[in-house]
Amino acid sequence: MAEYIKVSSDPKAKAITDGFRLISLTVKNSETGEKAWKSVDWGTDVFTAVKEAHLPARMLSFPAVGREIVFSTNEVIRDFRISQDIFVHGKQIEQWNYDFGFVMPGSENSWETIVQAAGEGKMLPAEFLSGNMYIVTNFYSGDLFIARNVVRIFYE
Repeated sequence: MAEYIKVSSDPKAKAITDGFRLISLTVKNSETGEKAWKSVDWGTDVFTAVKEAHLPARMLSFPAVGREIVFSTNEVIRDFRISQDIFVHGKQIEQWNYDFGFVMPGSENSWETIVQAAGEGKMLPAEFLSGNMYIVTNFYSGDLFIARNVVRIFYE
């Protein structure tokens, strides 16, 4: 999946990626608020290497999962949005699209989204997904493609 990683050659997009930092990602049970996982180790290679996330398998039983992303940017991002493609065993199974809006330069921001589960008996098992699931995220400023990163998911 490393072939999916890409950074735009557009000068505006390059300036955004140079000043963009993923600070943390938190995952929780959105019904109870129970925090299931948090990572603060995203590093500077978020747009150049496949990252790994080791999540607790019990998350697959949550009726809905809340995800909070904390990020900072040195540049203005107009109409910030992301598109996420979910791949399992090399096949795309879902796509999620999110709109954040205007992001001020020099700011730190928090963005929370909720993903509804497929329902009891409809979720794929952790053993099938673990290490075989990738989240490919495209970042945009309006119509300007900024970058794409890849996260490989493991359930433990």
